[in-house]
Amino acid sequence: MEHAPFLVKVVRGEQLLDPGDIVGWGRISHSVRKTLLLAIPESGGVNYIALKWFKP
Repeated sequence: MEHAPFLVKVVRGEQLLDPGDIVGWGRISHSVRKTLLLAIPESGGVNYIALKWFKP
C-alpha cells in the first residue's frame, strides 16, 4: 500500500493567494515528499496546478 503522492489545497478561482502561504504549503509538501496541487473548482470540473519544490 502506498501513501498519497499529493498534498491538495482547494482555492477559489477569484481568490488572491498570499506568496507566504504558497511558500508555506510548498515547504510542508516538500517535507512530507508530496507534490503540492492547487485545486480550483469551476463549473463543469476542477482545474489543477501542480507545484514542486526545487533547488536551483
